[in-house]
Amino acid sequence: MTPAFARPATAPALLEVDNLAVEFRSRGGRRVHAVEALSLNVHPGECVVVLGESGSGKSVTAKAAMGLLEPTAHITAGTIRLSGVDLLGNGPAMRQARGEQMAMVFQDSLSALNPVQRVGAQIAEMFRVHRGLGRREAWARAVDLMRDVAIPDPERRARDYPHQISGGMRQRIVIAMALSLDPQVLIADEPTTALDVTVQSGILQLFRRLADSGTGLLFITHDVGVAAEIADHVVVMYAGSVMESGPARDVLTSPNHPYTRALLASVPRIDQAGARTPIPGGLPDPAHRPTGCLFAPRCPLAQPECRNTRPVLEHQTPDRQAACLRVEELLHVDVI
Repeated sequence: MTPAFARPATAPALLEVDNLAVEFRSRGGRRVHAVEALSLNVHPGECVVVLGESGSGKSVTAKAAMGLLEPTAHITAGTIRLSGVDLLGNGPAMRQARGEQMAMVFQDSLSALNPVQRVGAQIAEMFRVHRGLGRREAWARAVDLMRDVAIPDPERRARDYPHQISGGMRQRIVIAMALSLDPQVLIADEPTTALDVTVQSGILQLFRRLADSGTGLLFITHDVGVAAEIADHVVVMYAGSVMESGPARDVLTSPNHPYTRALLASVPRIDQAGARTPIPGGLPDPAHRPTGCLFAPRCPLAQPECRNTRPVLEHQTPDRQAACLRVEELLHVDVI
């Protein structure tokens, strides 16, 4: 794996998430913490990857940024700013931002598209509703956008229904819709999970080109290989909390948290014989979180203090953070 080159964050952040906390509440009053004290920034031309197992709180973070949380979810703390404007509790600002300044690509492209409407018409609708274009001009713009995302023969494909095209092509249609209004920030929630490796590679190259053109990307994935291919900055989440963050090259080659190291050790590599090491156990019950380090029950380095004391996310360098009581030891010990 060769992580993407980390771009210097010289420009002001486009998307700023600070100390975000999200919980789910049942009718019986039960509260489940899904995200806790999460902070991240996305700068122009930067791809920030949120990495972690399923259930880590990655998608909840993405939906919170877009104002698309389920009715049972509640943001209990933190701020979300887009170009300096606070979006939380600001309905008009969120509605204006969504689509025009910030857009989202969902994991299931088939569910994201209207099954009874031609794909070209679905893209054209964005231009008609938000730009006031006529039918013919909006259709022409839709075909041009399909060409931009490398869909072959876009004039013909624009007349297809979603079920008539492949999964990879549907994902490109969803990306085209997200890009139709030239958003500053694009959030992608596991956009390549259901795709074969060849199609996945093409989609990742498309996202990389978007970042290179100045778009800020917030990319959600559980795949370490995908993170290595596309990321400039990596935020590693576990059980709703950030375990580690920093430049992709540093985090994915010399991690400062046992969880990140365990993720890397679980990835098969063609240059090493034998099976990789899976992470034992599973994520903790979000309704009954451990008192100490959330990863302690699965950590090979855990000590009694790890099970009793919750580590704080702290800076090791100006651009690297880790939440581990044994960071200094990790620099000298082969964990996995």
